[in-house]
This record gives sequence, structure tokens and C-alpha cells, in this order.
Amino acid sequence: MDPIVNDFSIRIATPNGTGSQTSNIVIHRALLRMGLAANAKNLFPSNIAGLPTWYQIRVSPGGWQTMAESWNVLLPLNQATIGKDLRESRPGTVVIDNSDWKTADSAFEGLVRYPVPFDKLARTIDNAKLRPRLKNLIYVGVVAWLFDIPIASVKEALETVFPGKPEVVDLNVQAAMIGFDYALENFSKQDPFRVEAADQVGDKILIDGNEAAALGAIWGGVSLVSWYPITPASSLAEALEKHIGKVREKDPEKGNRFVIVQAEDELAAVGMALGAGWAGVRSMTSTSGPGISLMAEN
Repeated sequence: MDPIVNDFSIRIATPNGTGSQTSNIVIHRALLRMGLAANAKNLFPSNIAGLPTWYQIRVSPGGWQTMAESWNVLLPLNQATIGKDLRESRPGTVVIDNSDWKTADSAFEGLVRYPVPFDKLARTIDNAKLRPRLKNLIYVGVVAWLFDIPIASVKEALETVFPGKPEVVDLNVQAAMIGFDYALENFSKQDPFRVEAADQVGDKILIDGNEAAALGAIWGGVSLVSWYPITPASSLAEALEKHIGKVREKDPEKGNRFVIVQAEDELAAVGMALGAGWAGVRSMTSTSGPGISLMAEN
């Protein structure tokens, strides 16, 4: 079997609101730390916690940024969509599934399966309070072993997610190693896909649309940001909080020349932005589809 290097797409299916976003970001950033211009896209309907979400990562020899029409690797980790996800996968797709769910073997016909008892492995995590969140890092470790992603790159990626929190990083690395060690001890490589270090990144930066919008708003002169937490808009306000103090000069007498406030709900958030605008302050808010429906009242 000839190896296929740096040329495949990964699709991860999880319930929304389970903390899987962190694990998906870690896989993406670990690939970037290897010098691969990997692209990622979060795919989710406008919904509440517990409903389906998908995350897709593409690596390619040319560093292409468009999403592939299909995927070569599938992690069907949402019981509500596993049947659909498997049916939509092409023959030969690599599948890393939760064997604790006892999915019928016939559902994996024509696919390359690596069954992992994620629920059982999660119970070995010592920190019971953080176990539901750390559980997702187990599949990061399996992916790292399967496709030759160095654990050092995983750790570097975690350090970007949890900057200045070495204890949190170590806990997440330990959880990832549970998956890595399980795969090492129980699997032999049955598929051609792997990654290796490249030089596709150069002086490029990693930025998503929300952070780019935040930077644009700052240089556009925004002075008041009122918002209420909701996916996918929260990271826009969080990016504003992260960057605005670094580039906006303080008034020597009055201090900060900007305000970022978390409102009690969407109605209050848009009300503050509208009121500030009428008073002459350049203002904004960020929200989701359901949030806009609420804001329409004002």
C-alpha cells in the first residue's frame, strides 16, 4: 500500500456544546505547527447545545484552502448522526468510532475501521470534574498516532489554546496520551494516510473570520461593544477584548477610550449598541441567527 502523504480530509462529528471544539482546534493547530497550511471549517446549524455539529480539516500538498467535497477520515462521535455519517462516507474511508456504542458491524462495511472504547478510556482520567471535557482529547491522541502527528506538536497547539496555563496543558496532554497509547497497543496501520512536516506556512498567520472582523472593527473605530454569549458570535467579542487594549491609546485623564460589556441578554446587547450609537459613539454587537430574531424587537 503506497502512502498518501499530506493529502486528505478529516471530518469529526460531535454534539454541540460538549467541548469538542477545543480538541478539533488542537488537531488543526498541531498540523500547522508541523508547517502544513491546513484549513478547517466548523459546520453547524443554528441550534442549541446537544444538537449536531461537524468539523472538517483538509491538508493538501499545495496547501489548498478550499474544503474537499468528501472526507477520507471520519470520526462519527455523535450517536444522533452516526448512521448518516457512515452512509455518506465513501468506500475506503478511515473510521475512528466509539466501540462502546455497539454499532452494528454491517454499518462499517467497505470502511477501514479503528474502534476505540472512548467511554471506557475516559473513566481512567483521574480528574472527575474535568473528565467530560478531557474525554475529547482522547480522540486527539488516536488521530496523532494514526497519522504521525508528534505529541510535541499537540502540546504546542494546546499551549496556544491555554496560554500561561501549564497545568491545564499537562492535563490535556495526559488525556491525549490515553488515546495515543491505546492506538499504539491495539492497532496496526491499515490505511495509507499520514502527515509529515512541510514548509507551507512561511510568514502566514492563522486567523478566523470572527477575529478578522474584530480587528477590522477596532481599526474602524469601534468604541462600545455590547454582546451576549452565543455560538458562533462569542469569539468575535472575545477577540475584541483580547486586542483592543493593545492598539487603542488611553486618554491620560479618562483612561480607556472603549467599553466592552457582556449584557444580560440579546435585547439588552442591541439596546446598548443602539443607544450608544444615538449618543454619537461608534458601537457594535455580535450574535447568531436566533439572537438576531430576538434583537429584531429593538
